Parts: sequence; C-alpha cells; structure tokens
Amino acid sequence: EGVEQVPALGGFLACSNHVSYIDWLLMGIALERPYRMVGDHAYVSGAFRWFFIGGGGIPIASGREDKEVLAEGLQKISEALGQGHVVGLHPEGYMTRTGYLQPIRPGVELIVARSNVPVVPVFLDGMYGSLLSRKYGRRLGKADWSFRRRVLVRFGAAIPPVGFTKELLEEKLVEAGAVREADLGLESRSKHVGPAGGSTKPPEEPAADETGP
Repeated sequence: EGVEQVPALGGFLACSNHVSYIDWLLMGIALERPYRMVGDHAYVSGAFRWFFIGGGGIPIASGREDKEVLAEGLQKISEALGQGHVVGLHPEGYMTRTGYLQPIRPGVELIVARSNVPVVPVFLDGMYGSLLSRKYGRRLGKADWSFRRRVLVRFGAAIPPVGFTKELLEEKLVEAGAVREADLGLESRSKHVGPAGGSTKPPEEPAADETGP
C-alpha cells in the first residue's frame, strides 16, 4: 500500500520496522525500484556474504563493535544515496522479539544529515510469529510453519531531510501501525507498534550480539 508515495527518481532512505529475516525481500518486491540494503556485518559471512555484497548490500556495525566497519558503511551509504540509489535500513538496529516497534537508533539521523535525502517510512506486518521471526526464539516447534501468510507492506509519505528526527520517523511508523490496527478493528494499546492481538510488553533491550548504527 502507498507505493504511489515513493519517489520515482533520486536517492532516499527506506526505513522499516524489523520483524523477520526476509523483511529486505518483502520491501524490495513492493518497492518497485532497485535498492541497496544495509545489514549487520555480523550476519554477512560465508555464502550469504557473496549474495549480499553481490546484490549491492552494505554491511555496517555499531561504533562500539567496529568503528572501521561503521565508517566504511556510512561512507558507502552516502555514496549510494548521492548516486540516486534507494537504500533500505532497519533503524531499530535489530529484529524484534515481541513484535513491537523498538526505539529508533540515532544512526539514521546521522545518515540523513550527511546525505540530505528524504526518508520513506515503511511498515511491515504479517510475518511476526512465523518461522522466519524471533517470536519463539529457538523453540521452532511453537512457530507458525505455514508458508501462506497475508503480508502488508505500507509506504508512508516521504519525510524531508530538513527537520528530520528519529522521533518523527518513529511517530510515522506508529501511525502506520495504528492504521493497521484500525483496519483489523483492534484498539491501539501501546505507544509502540505491536502485532495484531499481541501483548503490551514494553520494548525489549537488544541482545549483546545485536548491533546497528
């Protein structure tokens, strides 16, 4: 939904909530424009590294973890945006375990300040609770193994770089989630976006091995 709001030309950041291992694929299919995805360098290894880098992916790390990888990643993001490419980013920095939108990390503000490009909020829904999410951790027996799911990819209006803040991005993603709940006839029960019928647990802290800018 809302793909008509996606800029047809020029570089921009496509920022989505992170609920499953294939969010990048779902966003790419719906986007209708080639794009380059930013991903945690810790997961970019082996055969997947060849696939990720070959497809234009950009590895990144937090400053606490690897300052060199962070600097190189930010430079590649700036270059890609400057060349008019679309760059995909999960600004929470890690995949949710509760289904709720987690606090946006400040790295997205740095990217926008450096590149002066608009930000398109992207809300994903329908994959939380599946085998490809982290709802059940390693208890895969409890996960939904169905390969047929109703998935929503909703694009919001582009946020201009002037005056952009991570709080504004979070607000737009929360609004998109509220629209989803209204569509399903549910009452919004949390500031942070949660899955339909989900709990009202507060946002969880990232695990030590989950990093992002």
